[in-house]
Amino acid sequence: MISPVRRVVVRANPDGTAAVVADGASPHVHTLPGMPEDLGLTDLWYTGDGSGTDDGADRELAVAPAPDGTLFRVVQFPPDTELPTGEHGAPAPFWHATETTDHNVLLVGELMLLTDHSEVTLHAGDTAVVCGGRHAWSNRSAAPAVLAAISVATD
Repeated sequence: MISPVRRVVVRANPDGTAAVVADGASPHVHTLPGMPEDLGLTDLWYTGDGSGTDDGADRELAVAPAPDGTLFRVVQFPPDTELPTGEHGAPAPFWHATETTDHNVLLVGELMLLTDHSEVTLHAGDTAVVCGGRHAWSNRSAAPAVLAAISVATD
């Protein structure tokens, strides 16, 4: 199961005062076909997509935000042993590249940040800023890991 992520949204009223307009678990939880059920992406907010909706996360799942936009998401990673395997029988992490600057905070567990030339172990409370380039995440522990990420589109 994907752990719920509480989302509190505050908006300015026409008179300039602020009010809480949403407080509860984000309903925008995505799983991926062919992946374990406990690998989940919980979208909290997008900007820059021009949708004009009251709920900035009420849109189709995207790997990256719209040009000149942002994406705020929490990702739950199961242990690698639950992932599909690649051609050599080893777990196959999701390698991807975006034109974003990603501000990441590991909230729970331990994750490996993989790049073409290195691997870095992150522990709960550690941060990583990924400025574009191909990378992947690997959870080599026996417990789920939870990462908060804010992606900012770059030129």
